[in-house]
Amino acid sequence: MVVLGSAIRWMWLATAVIIVGCGLPASGDVTAARHLADEYLSALAGGVRDRGWSLILPDSRRAYADLDQYLALASAADWTQFSWDLVEEGDYCEDGGVYCVVRIQFDDAPDAIPSFLLSSPESRQDDMFWTVRLDDDVSTAGNAEMVVYFTPGGPSGILLGGG
Repeated sequence: MVVLGSAIRWMWLATAVIIVGCGLPASGDVTAARHLADEYLSALAGGVRDRGWSLILPDSRRAYADLDQYLALASAADWTQFSWDLVEEGDYCEDGGVYCVVRIQFDDAPDAIPSFLLSSPESRQDDMFWTVRLDDDVSTAGNAEMVVYFTPGGPSGILLGGG
């Protein structure tokens, strides 16, 4: 009887932990953030139908007038010299993994980076939007960064920085 009662208590406890765990907000880690950043840049440069629009957080999409403007900019850009490598040194997550900064090495920066990634068309002096932020010295390894946001209980995606 004691063994059965103890087993039932452990099963109840395990079920409670699972139920509580399912209600916790989602958080990211550096590996997930790096994967999402790479997926976005590949979709953008590789000509995927929506050019990565679906990977940009819905609130960040206001950096563009609409999807048509974004697609027009992406289609008009010269992607022939656009190449990147994810640089592990310097990646980090904050606020329990709610947002992560991914370090990226862009060859031939800033010339090979389409300008709308450095400052989107809807940017204003007091409300700037960037997809990629270059370091002051673009000759250093890991010369840029991108922010990936993991919305607790909601979508995850590329967060356009600035503001």
